[in-house]
Formats: sequence, structure tokens, C-alpha cells
Amino acid sequence: MNEEEFDRLLTELVARPDERTTLLRKSRASAEEAAHLDALVFTADAAWLATQGAPPLDEDPVAAMLGLVPDRECSLDPRSFTRARQHARIAPSALAQRLKLRGWDPSTADVVRWQNAAADVPPALVQAIADELAVAVDALIQPPDAATDRFEAIRRAPAFEDIVARWARVRHIALAVARAELDSRMAATVYRGQLPDTDQVLSALDTLVRSVEGAREY
Repeated sequence: MNEEEFDRLLTELVARPDERTTLLRKSRASAEEAAHLDALVFTADAAWLATQGAPPLDEDPVAAMLGLVPDRECSLDPRSFTRARQHARIAPSALAQRLKLRGWDPSTADVVRWQNAAADVPPALVQAIADELAVAVDALIQPPDAATDRFEAIRRAPAFEDIVARWARVRHIALAVARAELDSRMAATVYRGQLPDTDQVLSALDTLVRSVEGAREY
């Protein structure tokens, strides 16, 4: 596939999300090209959420969907983090350095602080910490609050748990991180002024996951 064909296919994939699997199947994309398209389409989907401007980071739906905004569904627990770090025998300075190699920018002081207060640690960073400490994300996070909100009915739907599991599998992330990312995707619909309808939101999330799953197959 030459550059012009690649660009044309990418444009079609972004414009026609419901047909992504079919478009990829009919294309001549190699496995490597399909993986590259997958990453670009995912970024485009995230950017689409920001069409009303760039809000502060803690209100940015793009950052939230990428796991860059702290989320109560995936909140680092100081005590669990401390135990895991000590068990792994990784000093705060060493962990900070390892995270820097992953593209994060924590200081040794930040790592030490997380042992007492870690509410500002976003899901994507929790995943990175878990990977470096060789533990599951669930072993590092606090149980989510039972507070009722506008998305409770969606989260309790069996279909949502299936979507979360598929998202975690296709993105190679922990269930808690996948749940936080999809939760942020739902919040983005409210940011865009839409009222959440359970069936519509579940259908939209399913379409997102299927599009990525389809891209992974080709």
C-alpha cells in the first residue's frame, strides 16, 4: 500500500466508523499497516471529542479517555502502592526513573508522596506503575465509591462489563483502567451537551470497541 492509498483508507476509516472492519478487510493493508491505522484511528476518535475546544485538563474528554485524568474508578491506594513497591524492592528514585523511560515525568518526591496521598495519579500512570512493580492494577487501587450518578444504570448493565473486558483485551490494559477509560468516554457525551441514554451509550461504546477489534484482526 502506497502513501496515497494509506491516507485515503485512513480518511475513510475515520469518516465511516461503522464500516471499519469491512473497509480493512477489503483493503490491501498489511498487519503492520493495520496496526498503524488502528493507532491513528483511535487518536482521531479521541480528537473528535474535543471539537468544542480545549478545556482544562481535568475537564478534557480527550485526556480523560486516554487515562490521563485522575478517576475514582482507578484511584491509586497509598498503602497498597507502598506494600507493592517495597515487595518489589524498587526504591522511589528507581521507580521514578523507570516511569520517566515510559514517558512520564514524576520526581522521586512524587513517588514518596504517593505513599501518603495519591489522588492525583491518573489511570494510565497507575497502569505503568503496576507494570513496573509486576503486580495487577487491582492490587494497587482503592475500591470505587458506591456513589450514584447518571451512569449507574449503564455500569450495572451486563453488556457494559462485556464491553469493558473486550476493551481491556484489545488495548492490553487492566480491567480497572479499561473501565475508567470507557467511563470517561461516557462523560464526554455529557461534555458535548448530550443526555446519556443507556442503549445509545452502550451501542456507541460497542461500536468503538468493535472498530478497534476489527483493526487488530487485519
